[in-house]
Order: sequence, then structure tokens, then C-alpha cells
Amino acid sequence: MKKKLLQFLIIAAFFTMLLLSSATKEGALNGLNLWLFTIVPTLLPFMLISSAIVETGSYHIITRILGYIMKPVFHLPREAAYPFIMGILCGFPMGSKITADMVKSEKLSVIDGNVLLTFCNNISPPFIISYMTGYVLGMDNDTGKIIIFIMLAGPVITGIITSRIFPHINSLFKSRRSPNISHANPQSDSPLKSAGFSVDRCILSGVQNVIKLGGYIIIFSIICSLTSLILKDAFIYASVSGILEITSGLGAFTLIPLSLKKIYIVCVLSSFGGICTIAQTLCMIQSSGLSIRPYIAGKLINCLVTLTILFFCIHI
Repeated sequence: MKKKLLQFLIIAAFFTMLLLSSATKEGALNGLNLWLFTIVPTLLPFMLISSAIVETGSYHIITRILGYIMKPVFHLPREAAYPFIMGILCGFPMGSKITADMVKSEKLSVIDGNVLLTFCNNISPPFIISYMTGYVLGMDNDTGKIIIFIMLAGPVITGIITSRIFPHINSLFKSRRSPNISHANPQSDSPLKSAGFSVDRCILSGVQNVIKLGGYIIIFSIICSLTSLILKDAFIYASVSGILEITSGLGAFTLIPLSLKKIYIVCVLSSFGGICTIAQTLCMIQSSGLSIRPYIAGKLINCLVTLTILFFCIHI
């Protein structure tokens, strides 16, 4: 039944794109521009260097100081500090990629990786400052600082919550675990350890991942473009686009005057990250034993946390 439904949806998508070729082309161009001129130059260098950092164990230098807060705050080993920090500084989907890399190389267990997924993958500070508050919301520096604080505090509080409720809802986060990666074991020899450090492998991994991201971005940009033909109300279209693909969705909000409603929706959508980011995260964690369910649950909790903090900052 599921297979037949999937086949029907694919055929329906084909004829829809064929009939609405102009909107399809526009969406594909928007997605291609976003990927080629933003994602590739922004993320590819960090993907290359992060793979090298994980393979060589250089992350120990980064986690030596900040790693000590991971256990008391998030109930995670100090190695988890590296994907957490990079996930905040570099934005989607670096947190999930590095978490998956560390699980594959047995630097983290699958269980710790699933917990980390709930709060390590977020929009980056440059995106918040230049695009979200500056371009989309058009806020001054003082008001923008409050939004920046809210967007950065949300994942931290989410991590504190999910790391404590995880043991009680383990069935929700149950993943397809491989016996060799269920628990981190520094003494064991993983494939990466056995192969040693390879520049070629880091380059191949980074290029493959960034190409996959480009495919997802183009697909969801086309969907957003087709959606614009159906949803004529600007606010509804921007909200739906934000749920689908965060960058395109937030861009649509620039045509809407600033209001409390707009601030609430933009902040919540940004904390969620969009369905496209879920697809990207699923792509990043493939073959690592990690599950996408913790990530989705963490994003929903992050939305509630962000909404709560924003409410108190505005009304109290």
C-alpha cells in the first residue's frame, strides 16, 4: 500500500511539474542560487575541516575546556562539546553531521548521539544577526540582541530538558543500532581508525554531503514555488514556506510589516528549521545508527521553549 502511494505521488509530482514548468523552473533556480552562492562557500570548507578534526582527534583541543560542562549540564561526555559548539557556530546541518561522524568513529555512543541530536543542530549566529533580525525583521541592534539571546538560549534549555527526559522515553528514541557502535569504546578499532587520516576521504565526504544538501534545497525550493500558486495570502504563504524551507520562508516575510505576530512566527519557524532541514539531517546521519526521531522531538521542544522565552521577554 505504501509503495503504491509513493508511486502515485511521484507520478503526480512529475505531471504537476510538467504542467507548471515556469514555477518549477523559478523554484529550481532559487534553490540552485541558494545552494551555489550560499551553502557551498559557507558550509563546504567547514565540512572538510570538521571531518579532518574528527578523524585526527583534534577535537580534544576544543573540548578540553568547554567539555567539562557537558556532563553536569547535559549528562553527556565532554566529547559531545565539539558537535554542540560547531552546530551553534556553523548552523544547519553541521551539528548533525559532526555527531554522526563521531558516532561512526566511536567517539560517541549511539545513545549519546541521539540525545545530542535533540539540540545540537540550529541556525547560526551570523544567520540570526544578518538575515533573521537584520533583513527579515528589520530590527535595531538593541531589539535584535534580545532575539539573538532567545534563539541561542532555546537549544541550551532544550538540551537540558531532553538530556533528562531521554532515559524515561527511550522507546521514542529507539534506533537501529549496530552492535559495534551502540556504545563508544576508545580502545576498539573502528573503520576510520584502522584506515588512518586521509585528505581524499575528507574531501570526498564533504563534497558528497554538500551535493546531497543541494538536491534537498532545490526540491524544497520547487515545492515552495508551486505553493505560491495556491496560497495567495502573504502571511500564510510565508508561514507554510518557512515550515518547508527556512531560508525561503523567512525571505517571504520581508513583504509583511513588522508586528508581534510576525516576530513570534519567525522565531518559532527559525527554531524549528523546516522540513528541508529534517531531510538534510536524515541525510547526514545515514549509516551511523542514529535515529531522526530524537531530532524531530528536540525541534518541537525547542519551538515551545523559544515561544515561552519570547513571551516572557515581550510581556514581562
